[in-house]
Amino acid sequence: MHNAPLESVVSALPGDLRDSGERISGYEALSMRLDHEYSIGVVGEWTVVSDPGMQLVYDRKLGELLSVQRRALAFLVHSVSSVYGFALYRDGHLSRRALYLEGEVQDEMGDRLPEEENLPHSATEDHVLDLIPRLTGIRWPEVLQAPFRVLQPL
Repeated sequence: MHNAPLESVVSALPGDLRDSGERISGYEALSMRLDHEYSIGVVGEWTVVSDPGMQLVYDRKLGELLSVQRRALAFLVHSVSSVYGFALYRDGHLSRRALYLEGEVQDEMGDRLPEEENLPHSATEDHVLDLIPRLTGIRWPEVLQAPFRVLQPL
């Protein structure tokens, strides 16, 4: 979420969550191996939420809530199952979503974004990872190196 205070993001996420006190790297936060509901970090002007349950890409109401008066980008990169995708919200509305399975478009909503043009890959992990800096200004290594807070239910 662009320019979103951590507390407002945490309070908008489903469930009553608290900071567990555990700190992990973005690499750890974004791996599917961790046993936690969410983790959250800040990279530049963006608040990044790791969502092992993958709700943020699929849950339109949650995306709209998190994007009120701001932009929110949800992305999914699940290499094991070859599922990739993203959802871009602006001012509380879904403006674009695309989900890919094994290189094929499975679900698409909204017009293609100018940032999607001339990407070297289509409907792949690299497509989604190359799109992130075009939409946010954040490079993937910055996300992986950022500190994240683990959130746990109260």
